[in-house]
Amino acid sequence: MFIDPRLYAIKRRLAVFRLIVPIVSPKGGVGKSVIAAALSLSLALKGVRVGLLDLDITNPCSHLLLGIDVETTKPIEDRGIRPVKLGSTELEFMSIAFYSGNKTLPLRGTDIDNAIKEVLSITQWSASLLIIDTPPGFSDEVLDIISLAPNPRPIIVTTPSVLSIETVKRSLEVLSNEGVKPLGLIVNLSHSVDLCLQISQVLSLELLACIPWLTNLEKAVGKPLALKDLLEPYMTKAIETILRIVER
Repeated sequence: MFIDPRLYAIKRRLAVFRLIVPIVSPKGGVGKSVIAAALSLSLALKGVRVGLLDLDITNPCSHLLLGIDVETTKPIEDRGIRPVKLGSTELEFMSIAFYSGNKTLPLRGTDIDNAIKEVLSITQWSASLLIIDTPPGFSDEVLDIISLAPNPRPIIVTTPSVLSIETVKRSLEVLSNEGVKPLGLIVNLSHSVDLCLQISQVLSLELLACIPWLTNLEKAVGKPLALKDLLEPYMTKAIETILRIVER
């Protein structure tokens, strides 16, 4: 029976983290990438050694939010691949975009699975917290990280849309069947805190953030500090919850 040697490498690479937080949603367009980037930046600037992994293999975009030019900036090869450090922060960043450039990778099935395992097995993190920006749905990227990561604690992202909430309900069943316990819920694009609380009660998840429609969000794209400053006031509870775990 063949056992993929990368699985042992992945286990060793991910063992350095005290907490692994996939940012998950079954629906696209709910703001996962923005939330993952802003949350990573906020925690890194509070002194936490944070790793941010863009696990969207076919169409990554986190580097655009962070203002990283993947054509000129490359990870260093040193007994694996060392993630790129963002300026003087404690944030390490890794993405397939460093190798695919700003092109879409038309991969399917086994090819995506192999790409994920390759990235996870060669990336040499030094952080204590890993935040993962996942693509929408429960495809290979999400299912792989659920099965490969030790005790992942996903944050679920939804909008107040009925369709988004209903798809989250189904996804929670998948996570429960896999023995995965979410860290909590972030409701994005909401006009009301009361509505966010109602949604969290419906989904039986702790509300970690209620983020309104931010009309100036586009101006913060590519400007990490501006992005962090814009979203951080709404994510206080999410930040505090993660800090309690990684610092205890």
